[in-house]
Amino acid sequence: MRKQIIYFLVLMIALSGCASSVLSSISTPTQVNDNLPTINELRSLVDTKEVGLEWNPINSDLVDGFYILRSTGDSSNLVAIKKIDDPYASHFVDTSVAPFTKYRYEVKTYKGNEISKDGTIINVTTSGKLPPLSFVRVTYLQNGARIIWHPSEDERVTYYEIQRATKQNSDYKTIARVDGRLAAEYIDRISNPKEYEYRVIANSPEFSSNPTPAAAL
Repeated sequence: MRKQIIYFLVLMIALSGCASSVLSSISTPTQVNDNLPTINELRSLVDTKEVGLEWNPINSDLVDGFYILRSTGDSSNLVAIKKIDDPYASHFVDTSVAPFTKYRYEVKTYKGNEISKDGTIINVTTSGKLPPLSFVRVTYLQNGARIIWHPSEDERVTYYEIQRATKQNSDYKTIARVDGRLAAEYIDRISNPKEYEYRVIANSPEFSSNPTPAAAL
């Protein structure tokens, strides 16, 4: 069952089968009807710039459709960002989100000028920063240093940034770019490698990881 849910969410994001959200809030009915169906099971699939929502279908003429409500960060003030005029809808894709940001979502049913009571509220955080590399090591070479690392498992990574600083001031400067996610080595031709420390940053066209801890001879 869980695999089916994930499949449908991925499909909805890929096809944008549900209307995308808008940037500004919209008004909702002010009259609450406790007899309208309440959305108590709300699921999500989160990406960098999209959030997919899924709820159990109502499939009933008891409702006219749904309102999607959202808040940003730690705010508890959820506002409606989308009205779905279809009682058979069960998915929505929010495309107006920012990377590496926290959001809260709720879905409410409506009928005419009435809206359902509060249902389940879920918290999500969009992806953003690339995960840092798990390993980096420096080995001595004659007239140089070899910096090696475990390649990132994140397929967004396209290159690595090699940074170097003296052990005295830790003022890191980028000295090289190594292309390719599977790259795992850089040789720094320098006469006094024991005076320096190194760190590596994974990069994609949009995001960067945190630097690795410093490694030195």
